[in-house]
Amino acid sequence: RGSWVTGSIVAVVAHPDDESLIAGGTLALAAGAGAATGVVSLTRGEHGPISPDAPVMGRSLGEVREAELQAAARELGASWAACLRHPDGELPWIDHDAAADELALILAPHAPGVVLTFGVDGLYWHQDHVAARDIAVLAIHRLGERIDLYEAAWPSGLMTQLVAAATARGLPVGLWGLEPEAFGSDRTPTVVVDVRPALA
Repeated sequence: RGSWVTGSIVAVVAHPDDESLIAGGTLALAAGAGAATGVVSLTRGEHGPISPDAPVMGRSLGEVREAELQAAARELGASWAACLRHPDGELPWIDHDAAADELALILAPHAPGVVLTFGVDGLYWHQDHVAARDIAVLAIHRLGERIDLYEAAWPSGLMTQLVAAATARGLPVGLWGLEPEAFGSDRTPTVVVDVRPALA
């Protein structure tokens, strides 16, 4: 029940929905075990794809996705969630030191013992994901506490299997125009979390 962790468990990501993509099951299990958990998205994802008939009802996509982040955080049992206002699609070119300062200020009151973020490959070399990882690392150094960093790593071929399973069920799979083979990490995971108990 979290005896191996001191402090909270926080996911630091680039866009709303990344928290569920790389750490949803882990956050849900940790929260269910009594750990304090949180999520920080560095952007509001305002330039993400959207269906032409999506019911945004006069709101901007950034507002919709920020609200979705808060809803997802509640579903995952997170104690808190924050959505920063850095420009979507431009994280590699923002001032990383200033962004790390801002992130460190947000993290400090929550005393994280663990930060979950992307690996150096950003899952599929997404530039915002790679930059979010770099900013998270800088923020951890600023906090000066012992914080364990865990980076998401997907086995090569996993997305291909997921797409095949979804297709067999008649579900649409777009993957933002990417081929399933684009997803995956060359690194061998050192920690694997079985999130099947949290799937519901």
